[in-house]
Amino acid sequence: MTDFDKVYDRSKTDAIKWSVCREGEIPMWIADMDLAVPEPILDGIRARLEHPFFGYDKAAQNAMSVVIQHYKDTYGCEIEKDWIIATPSVMPTVSLAVQTAGGRMMYCTPMYGHIRKVPEETGLPVTEVPMRVENGSYTFDFEAMERAVTPDLKSFVLCNPHNPVGRVFTREELSALVAFCRRHELTLVSDEIHCELVFEGEHVPLFSLSEDAKINTVTTSSAAKTCNIPRIPLAFAIIPDPELRRRVMECCHGSIGRGPTLSAAALVKAYDGSCREWKRELVDYLRANRDYMERRIADIDGISVNHNQATYLAWIDCTGLGVEDPFSFFREKAGVYTNDGKEFGAPGFVRLNFACPRSQLKEALDRMQAACAGK
Repeated sequence: MTDFDKVYDRSKTDAIKWSVCREGEIPMWIADMDLAVPEPILDGIRARLEHPFFGYDKAAQNAMSVVIQHYKDTYGCEIEKDWIIATPSVMPTVSLAVQTAGGRMMYCTPMYGHIRKVPEETGLPVTEVPMRVENGSYTFDFEAMERAVTPDLKSFVLCNPHNPVGRVFTREELSALVAFCRRHELTLVSDEIHCELVFEGEHVPLFSLSEDAKINTVTTSSAAKTCNIPRIPLAFAIIPDPELRRRVMECCHGSIGRGPTLSAAALVKAYDGSCREWKRELVDYLRANRDYMERRIADIDGISVNHNQATYLAWIDCTGLGVEDPFSFFREKAGVYTNDGKEFGAPGFVRLNFACPRSQLKEALDRMQAACAGK
């Protein structure tokens, strides 16, 4: 049984999450868990270190066979060997897919901050369409999306499970999105990096949804979030469409199909079943953290939290708090460092990372409650 309550001192390390904070502040922001990496991954890296050579190898692409089996065992879907390609990381894959499509890209806000930086990184124009809230749940506003379609629109970027709102989109929602993209001949790029951190509902890998979902789509993911190894970067892209796959490969300038040897060793252990029990325990712990956090926030005047079906990132509405800048308010008045909702296209919100020992979460919420009460 993994002890996720164990507290590690990361304050004197090079961890970005902790190093940006002032003395006494609690970092509850970037998607980096304050929970230790599973032991099988460390064992896999140690074992590879016993071999005294780190020359050019095919470890990254060879590791894709483990991912293929994982998707069959976990989601009951088949991936043909030619469909899957090793990539440096999820976000470079998203940028590459969007560049391959060219033209204008579209996504729905609020949206993960790095995806919102893709237009700047690629030099491509963007159309942002706000999501619609139905019965307290975020979903696509297809009427608004249709109105926003322009002749130069070439791609749509999806985040599923969604960061920051924590939605696991249903088959019906995904089917409607695929139909929208097919109707307008858009490349559909799906960032599924949080796919194993699901508390409620069913994660459906985009490419497995239907035959239409195999056409002109890129599904990308990695073990970075689930196993807390974002700095051991290796991801994958699943591209069933041979023509799109050819164009992506031509656009990649040699960056696809390669990856660090130790990253490949970590990825194999993340997907070969070695971490299966650890993952189950992790999801149970995160679900309990989510439930605790939601109960606590329900008692805090001025803020409310969106119900997370997945991810460890809480989307907190601070518009009732009566402060102009909730990020600065919680930093200055509570000593809690969150993500500013402006990063996601939603001023008045903050994002809080609850993937930490329960004692750290409790302290952060105690401080936030006291700050709100004393406002």
